[in-house]
Amino acid sequence: MQPSPLVYIFVITYDGKKFLEECFSTLIEKTAYPNYKLVLVDNGSSDGSGEYVAENFPEVEILRVFPNAGYAHAANTAVQYAKEHQAEYVVLSNDDIAILDERWLSEGITLAERDDTVGIVGYAESSPTEALEVPATFEDETVEYFSGFTMLMPAKLFEAIGLFDEIYFVVGDEDDLGARAQRAGFRIARLNLPIFHHGGGTNTRFSLRTAYLGMRNGLRFCLKNRNPGHALLRACRMIDIACNPWPLTFDQEDAGHCRIRNSGNVAVNAWIYCKAVGWNLWVLPQTIRTRYREQQLIRAALVARNQEGS
Repeated sequence: MQPSPLVYIFVITYDGKKFLEECFSTLIEKTAYPNYKLVLVDNGSSDGSGEYVAENFPEVEILRVFPNAGYAHAANTAVQYAKEHQAEYVVLSNDDIAILDERWLSEGITLAERDDTVGIVGYAESSPTEALEVPATFEDETVEYFSGFTMLMPAKLFEAIGLFDEIYFVVGDEDDLGARAQRAGFRIARLNLPIFHHGGGTNTRFSLRTAYLGMRNGLRFCLKNRNPGHALLRACRMIDIACNPWPLTFDQEDAGHCRIRNSGNVAVNAWIYCKAVGWNLWVLPQTIRTRYREQQLIRAALVARNQEGS
């Protein structure tokens, strides 16, 4: 009988101590999988998050990242740590989650082991505003975008397409990884198995800073992963959503739209938008170099996949 693949589950936190009791209690009690390690990635917290977990959950390893250089840097540190410990799969999770069904990990691994084209496994999001029930049978669907509150990935994905792009800092880095994965021939599969997600977590959803990061990183995502026309369309939609007193394309159910709309002060949003555009013009040479380098990795991954299939 083949041993179960080793999985490293990383919970990334920044001053998220208030979430960690529920997060780790449910992870420990409701993970029916025989071969996994739990790790807290303490991303420069100042609220004693690492000390709290060390005292209350001694079975959890603590990986400290200091200073806080953003979610993407913490995620990359976690992935490197997992690879050093010969993990076959990596789970990256927000701190504000709670496990609802003990089969969450085993079902994700089963899916990924059954289909080697799966690069990212995401989960259904149960939230305070939409409580989802655990279905009788588990199915998956291929999606283009996903909510990255908890995602399971084979270690080979990062060998094929590289790590998270750390310049994003936070917001957009998961979409960027997903876009590169899809271009390399992997698919993003979302299981209908729900995980509870408070939302917001240690990243305030609506603020000047997150509005800026949403605009800035949204533009960079298009410049890196889409064609110029798509980037121009994204820029125009941002103007409408953020700066139009009566926006035509604003969707109140879209968290990304709400983030860049912020409080609805169009004058402030116009200033933020100009700042986001200026930043992208400043880093455009770096964006082009990064796009080229990642495209080389993706081409190599596609060649390798074709050779395996022939």
